Amino acid sequence: VSDARMRTMAAILRDPNPVHWDRAATAALGFGHRTINQGPLGLSYMVNMLHAWAGPGCITRLFMTFPMVVLDGDRIAARGRVIDL
Repeated sequence: VSDARMRTMAAILRDPNPVHWDRAATAALGFGHRTINQGPLGLSYMVNMLHAWAGPGCITRLFMTFPMVVLDGDRIAARGRVIDL
């Protein structure tokens, strides 16, 4: 996950939460000098992956949880289950 993309998304969304663009804010919370990814940005990566794989009409329902903080530089993995064809 790229810190530059996080800062760009925070600017586009006018996100007032400094943990998405200010490394000092995340350091003060104990996460080190790394920004925290926005949930919608992480979700968009997964939706784009599914669209690239199976086409834009492939998603009829999506349930998403954010069980942990994703910091810039982290690598994340998405999992899913095909329940119908």
